Amino acid sequence: MTGRCAKKCIWLAPLLVVVLLLGGCSEDGENVRATPAPQAASTSASPAEIAVGTGGSRMEMREVALYFRMQGENMLAREVRKIYLSRDDQLEKAIVRAIIDGPSASLLDLSSVFNPGTQVLSTFATGSILNVTLSREFLSAPPDVPANWYNYAYWREEVMMRRRLAFASVVLAVTDATEYTAVQFLVQERSDDLTGKRILRKEIFFDEVDDTAILGPMTREEGLLLTQYNSTQVILESVLEKDLERLYRFVAQADGERPTQEAFIQAFSEAPRALIAFSAAPGSVSEDGKTAVMTVDLTFLDANGTLEIEDYPLHLTRENGLWKIGYATLWRMMEAD
Repeated sequence: MTGRCAKKCIWLAPLLVVVLLLGGCSEDGENVRATPAPQAASTSASPAEIAVGTGGSRMEMREVALYFRMQGENMLAREVRKIYLSRDDQLEKAIVRAIIDGPSASLLDLSSVFNPGTQVLSTFATGSILNVTLSREFLSAPPDVPANWYNYAYWREEVMMRRRLAFASVVLAVTDATEYTAVQFLVQERSDDLTGKRILRKEIFFDEVDDTAILGPMTREEGLLLTQYNSTQVILESVLEKDLERLYRFVAQADGERPTQEAFIQAFSEAPRALIAFSAAPGSVSEDGKTAVMTVDLTFLDANGTLEIEDYPLHLTRENGLWKIGYATLWRMMEAD
C-alpha cells in the first residue's frame, strides 16, 4: 500500500464507523433499523387480575374463601373475597391477615374470632405443612370476658372455642387456596421473639386432660363448617328440639317473608305438628352456588299419630355466606303430607 493510500484509508476509517453506527449493517450488507431490546416475558397475572395500587405499583388480585364464626354458633361460615397482593406478598400470610381483620361489614351474622391486636408474624413451609407464627396477643384474654375468666367453666370453654375456631378458619382457608395439607401454629412468648413456639393442646381444647400434650399440625375440621349439610342438620335439630331462637337465625330474610322473632316464635309454638325424627343426605348445590336441595326423611307427630315422609326435597338458599331456609319453605316442610 502506498503512503498516499494509507493516509486516505486512515482518514476514511472514522467516517465508516459513523455510517455503521447511524445506519446499522446486516450480514449481507443491507442497512437495517436499530430496534429496542425485547422486554422480558411477564410472569404476573393477566390484566383482568391486576389492580393498580398506590404509587403506581402493580398488584395481583386473588379471589379466596375466608371463614368466620356465625353469631351464636360454634361453627364457621364462608365469605368469598378479593384480596390484593403486592409483588413481595405471600398469599398465605395475606389470607391469615384477612381472617384476623374480620368479615366484611355487611355480613352482620359473621364475626372474627381473633383477639384484637393479633398479628401474623411469619409464614413458612415445612414440606406440605404451613407454619404460621402469631403474636402473643392471640393468647391474651378477650376484651369482652371477665378478668378471671379461667375460673369459670363457661368462659373457659368459650375462650378456647374461639381459639379453636380461629385456627380452624386459617386451616380451611389455607388448604382451600394452596396445596398445603395442614397448618402448624406457633405463638411468640415475648414481644421481641419473632420465632414463636408450639403451644399446649389444653390452651385450645377445653376437654384436653393431658397437661403436657403439645399442639401439633392441624388439619381440616369439616364438622365446624356450616356446609349445606351441616346447616340442614342445625335447622332440623332446632325444629326437633323447639329451639326457636336458634332456628330463627337460620331463616332467610331475602324473600321478605320472615316475620319478627317474636311473631315467629309465637307461630311455631302453636304449630299442630311436631318433628320427632329426621335424617338427611349430603344434597346438591346449584352451579352458581346460591341454592341447594337436600333430600331428607322426616317423622312428624300430631293428633292423628305419627307421619313419616321419605325423600322430601328441602330447599336452602345462601344468604351472606350462610345456608338458610325461607320462611315459606319451612312452613311447607312442616305441613308436608
